[in-house]
Amino acid sequence: MKIGIITYHFAQNYGSVLQCYALQEYLKNIGYSVEIINFVSDKQEINNSLSNGLKGKIRSLLFFPINKKRKIKYNKFLSFRKEYLLETKKVSNLKDLKKLVDLKKYDYIISGSDQVFNPNINDFDLSFVFPFETSAKKIAYAASLGNAKEKELKILKKYLIDFNKISLRESGDKDVFEESTGLETDIVCDPVFLLSKNKWIEILNHIEDNYKINGRYLLCYFIHKDYMRKSIKVAKKIAKEKKLKIVFINAGYNFNSLKRDTIVDCGPCDFLKLFQNAEYICTDSFHGTSFSTILNKNFTCVDSKSNLTDKRRLSLLDKLALEHRYVYVENDNISLNDIDFTKTNSIIENYSNESKDFLSL
Repeated sequence: MKIGIITYHFAQNYGSVLQCYALQEYLKNIGYSVEIINFVSDKQEINNSLSNGLKGKIRSLLFFPINKKRKIKYNKFLSFRKEYLLETKKVSNLKDLKKLVDLKKYDYIISGSDQVFNPNINDFDLSFVFPFETSAKKIAYAASLGNAKEKELKILKKYLIDFNKISLRESGDKDVFEESTGLETDIVCDPVFLLSKNKWIEILNHIEDNYKINGRYLLCYFIHKDYMRKSIKVAKKIAKEKKLKIVFINAGYNFNSLKRDTIVDCGPCDFLKLFQNAEYICTDSFHGTSFSTILNKNFTCVDSKSNLTDKRRLSLLDKLALEHRYVYVENDNISLNDIDFTKTNSIIENYSNESKDFLSL
């Protein structure tokens, strides 16, 4: 069985590349021949470039003091893809994508995971929904709608009709998707949950620790700029009570990136290692929340009451019976008790097994 996967593997985003790796590894481990379809549009190339485009040039000027570390991070992502992802040759447009799919003679082509059904994000391209005829069966695995609603989904409907199977990642998206498209869907876990905690630890044991941090630390991984200052305030409160130093993983570049306690040159492997070694984690990221639970780390997931459309993390925590770790930055009711992961680990195992049934092709 030969499978091609299309997703946001090219993004300089930890969750994007790690979920891609996890899906590849799970399918490979159960005996399928798997490749990552190396689709990178010109727009994606510019969006993820260090210096191309107006935004890239402005970032290079603003963050001149850390440009060397930005380059190191960029190269670490390239190295991760080269070492861990089984990529095809690069294609950048729909015509060449179809040619590649036909040439490879895939039995199945999978779109997902991540926000492959969200036309509102900068990197979206219709190529993620395979808008062409092919002998390969089309599947969507753990697709996320992000903030896409009925209007955007109706546009995608005509391209999704010939999909063999469709699954979404967030349970709260099921009704709006089915009502907007008339298509049935299953709810499955993000690919990072397809690999067990023991499997991730096995992977981590082969990863070098590039940041030997002295002492116990609280790890911050924040991606939402609009309320980052308030998120940092929450993290500092927790760190003070827990008597922990604070370490930041830089996600998107902002003035917090220039602080001494921010790790700017962190690659995907470093990201995992920092999570593994943290005493406590504070994050506003879906995949930051995911790895906190997989690795059984005490954590707080922060959000803002002003963030009305993105319910991905709340949906995940509800599923894992960890909704009490979800905190609005406008509130002070933070649960600092150690988490008993017994029930959550059982839920993850069952959820993962159900999702694996969907991938029985």
